Amino acid sequence: MHRLENNPYSPLNQHIKERLKPVTISIAPLDNISAVEMINEYQLEGWCWQSTTFLSVFFDNESTVSRGNLTLPTYSRDDYFHSWIELGHKNKRYVFDPALNYLYQKDDYYNEFNVRTIRQIQASKIRDSLIDLVDNSHEKSIYIPGTDNIEDPFFRTNSKVSVKTDSDKKIEELDVRFYFNG
Repeated sequence: MHRLENNPYSPLNQHIKERLKPVTISIAPLDNISAVEMINEYQLEGWCWQSTTFLSVFFDNESTVSRGNLTLPTYSRDDYFHSWIELGHKNKRYVFDPALNYLYQKDDYYNEFNVRTIRQIQASKIRDSLIDLVDNSHEKSIYIPGTDNIEDPFFRTNSKVSVKTDSDKKIEELDVRFYFNG
């Protein structure tokens, strides 16, 4: 398995870490921890919906959040409903799984975990939807309850976010607090 902090794709690893520098995450009792630290410390396990949704906004427009089932031998399950990010780097497709701290070439991830993708949503759609929500709220931070609609950009997110954008509406900083889905 290829863990993010120590994998053979080091230029991509560095690219991901650089992209996620402006993100902090809070999950009680942890407050405002860098996303990279949370990933490396395996603190995002069980938070796949939230982590993939909000981290995806820092990747290019070709990146997607994929949602589907996979086989996880550690959990003795072949129907683990999960979410991960797919991104391109140097003409290859990769899977970045922040909840499980994996970084694989896409085909390897799909083969290793017997992936059955149900839906994919463009990272750009999530990013644009997040910026629209923040712009329309006129608040420093907003609560996003998430939905049970797998097509929705905020499927099962249940989070409070603070977003800082530049004059071109590019997200510069993101602070997100995850809440359990009820």
